[in-house]
Amino acid sequence: MQDSESTLTPKEEKFLARQIRNVKNYLYFSIAGIAAAVGLLAYSILTNTLNGTKFALIIVLLLAARGNLKQHKDARLLIKFKDRDKDLRN
Repeated sequence: MQDSESTLTPKEEKFLARQIRNVKNYLYFSIAGIAAAVGLLAYSILTNTLNGTKFALIIVLLLAARGNLKQHKDARLLIKFKDRDKDLRN
């Protein structure tokens, strides 16, 4: 790989900086999504109103929480790569 291919464009650098800056938010959104899904499930079971629509909504909430957790893990990995890149440049 040539050096010009390994450098990031300013747009890519802004994207990576935003991902790293939001690393904690992804974890908070994941926890909030799981809490909302569990809360809706508990409410639906207690009131005996669990139907297909609510079950589908619970699944969607859990899938969104899973996506946010993946974003959190990816952002943490980007932080490690950024730190490693700084060490290699020194």
